[in-house]
Formats: sequence, C-alpha cells, structure tokens
Amino acid sequence: MRATGHLYEAGSSARIQASLIRYGKHYRLIDVVGLPDSDVRIRHISQRLSGVPQLIVFEDGRRFVLLEEAPQGLFDNAETSRWIDALERVSGVRLIVVAMIAILGVAAIRAAVPPAADFAVSLIPRGMEAGIGRKTLERLDGALFQESKLTAVRKRQIRLAAQALAAQSDFEPVPEILFRASRHIGPNALALPGGPVLLTDALVDLLGDDEILAVIAHEFGHIEERHGLRQLVRASLLLLAVTTVFGGNDSLVEELAAAGVSLATLDYSRSFEREADQYAAGMLDRAGRSPGDLADALRKFADVCGQACRETHWFSTHPAIADRIEALMPRQAEPSR
Repeated sequence: MRATGHLYEAGSSARIQASLIRYGKHYRLIDVVGLPDSDVRIRHISQRLSGVPQLIVFEDGRRFVLLEEAPQGLFDNAETSRWIDALERVSGVRLIVVAMIAILGVAAIRAAVPPAADFAVSLIPRGMEAGIGRKTLERLDGALFQESKLTAVRKRQIRLAAQALAAQSDFEPVPEILFRASRHIGPNALALPGGPVLLTDALVDLLGDDEILAVIAHEFGHIEERHGLRQLVRASLLLLAVTTVFGGNDSLVEELAAAGVSLATLDYSRSFEREADQYAAGMLDRAGRSPGDLADALRKFADVCGQACRETHWFSTHPAIADRIEALMPRQAEPSR
C-alpha cells in the first residue's frame, strides 16, 4: 500500500514530494527527492475528514500531508490510530469503568512489587551487591563528586569513631567511610548498595562529631536493610510491569512510564528513611549514645534545606524532617542502656 504526498521537515514550510508505504506493521518513506528511502515511526495520524488532506506526524518531527485519500487499510491497526479510534468509541460511563480498571490494575502491581522485589534481593549475594555499589561510586565520581578537601586527620577521626560505633553494636563488616566534595548536593550522606558510606565535606562542616556519627548510623541502617538494592530492584520491576502492559516501542510511552515509576517509588524511599532512622536510634542506644543526636542533625539539615525539607508532598523522596524528628522523640526520651 502506498500514499503520495508532501514531506515537510520539522520546523520548516518547505515541502518535498514523497511517498509513504507500509510493510507489515512498519512504514517507509520512499521516492523522497534528494534523500534515501528510510523507515519512519508514526506519532500521530489526523482524522479522516472529507475534503481535508490527512496529516501524518512522524516521531522525528517531520510531517507528511497526503495528496489523495489514503488507500484502504494503510493505517488500519496503526499504533496511534487504534488508540484514537478506541477512545472515540468509548462513552462517558465506559471511560470511567476503564479508568477504574486501570487504577485497580496499577494498585495491584504496586502491591505485588515490594514482596517480589525483596524476595529477589534475598537471592542476590552480598558480594554482588557490593560490586553494584562500587560501580555506582565510579559513576557518581565522574558526574557528581570532586576530591574531598578535608584533612587526613579529620577523616581518620571520623572513621575511627564510626568503627567504634559499629563494634559497640556488633555491626559487621564495617563499610568504608569515604569523603567527597560536591558543588551540587550540599551537606549530605549517601549509602551505596553494600557500602561504602559517602559523606560530603559540607556535611562534616555543618554537624558536630556526635551528629556526624548519628548520620553514619542512619546510613549503616540503609546498608543493613539493603535499601539501595531493594529500591533499585523495585523500580526495575515496576518499569518492567509498566512497559509490559503499555508496550515499550513508543518513546513517549517510555518517558511517561519512567516518570510514573519514579513517582510510584517515592514512598518506598520515604519508608526506607523511616526504617533507617529507627535502626540508627537503636544503634545509638546500644552504644550508650542518644538518638537525639540524629534529631539534632536533622534540625540542622532543615535549616539549610528550608521549606522543601519541612513538608512532605507527592514528589518528596524523604519524609518531612519534622515527622522524622517526632518519631525519634520517644527513643530520645528513653534512658541510655
């Protein structure tokens, strides 16, 4: 099947004579003056209206205006026209039913992903997890971090304190504590899958020694509970489920799916932060320290971060700092053991 028409480059009004043919589910531009034949993917097909030339928009932004009515079957079951035709036939009530079914389906996927992902993580050896952490560090060093400006003495002091805290809490093996400068993330700490723990120079400058140790205990919690790997596997399973249901051939669908997966995993991040806070509180208790040190560190983070860290909204990756501090208060009131 073939249709002749005029091809317009993206953002241009200049037109070129060309033809569009279909083979199987694919389309090809042929007989383009001055250009070789090429496969194309269709983003949009205008409705067929009497007397109005039909417009085809390709994924690369080029437009193709038919000079004659398209041959019967040329666009039958095309990915875009199928969805448009289906939507045109759906009544208001049916649309609501379809939406409800879709919502229930997404909810079912969301409920099934965490246990499935956590089971998958339980099968991954700790050594492999540490390898993922090392690869992640290589990428972060190339894109986000610079060499630390802290003195060797200051680094050694913090590392020894972290090792003592781990020993008092029977936390083994002790992850490596690394220091990095960053122009992008300010005072921050990051636990990579399987370790190491990264501390920014800005964090060390902002917090006191007890507060730094409390933050390290929090990061130890992420490592012990394998939060980094669990988050990665959960996001991967969600993306797999979304692309399986909606298909992965259309670039727009892929982008929307990726954005949806990011939103869907935000509460995973928030729940992991709460777990790490409680793990840190227990570790500090066992070491004869106060969970209030972590609360104090959070207050200082809030002062630097501002309103964005004081509230929880749909796009938050962490719980509101006030909520985290409140959750630590009962532990802070308990006597040290």
